[in-house]
Amino acid sequence: EEQNSKVDYALEVDKYNDKIQEFIKDLPFELTSDQIKAIDDITTDLKKIHPMNRLLEGDVGSGKTVVAIVAIYLNYLNGYHSILMAPTEILANQHFVVLNGLLAKKGIKVNLITGKNKKIKPAGTAGLCCGQYVSQQITSA
Repeated sequence: EEQNSKVDYALEVDKYNDKIQEFIKDLPFELTSDQIKAIDDITTDLKKIHPMNRLLEGDVGSGKTVVAIVAIYLNYLNGYHSILMAPTEILANQHFVVLNGLLAKKGIKVNLITGKNKKIKPAGTAGLCCGQYVSQQITSA
């Protein structure tokens, strides 16, 4: 049923392909062939007007976060906000450091929201919120 539902938009992937490739080239490491394939699969899904239903799985340290960051960057280029959720405050903090390090170079503001600091405004000028699973609604300004 979900595969038959539609969204109001599809992301413009081809328009930003050069920026995505530049972002990938500027990473402090080279992506694996599996990461590249996952990014290609995800960007293909994001071109469609149907919601993406995909699970990215792998061992700890296998590079899932960087695949998510590329999708988040593409979402940002299309004018949308993103949120990356983590099950613990420690992991949320780790993601925040990584995301901020990679995305600040592109002028993207990253906010961190956890159970301890949930009073921070999550949206506004931030292109991305990184946070711990908390029951809080994230809205764009």
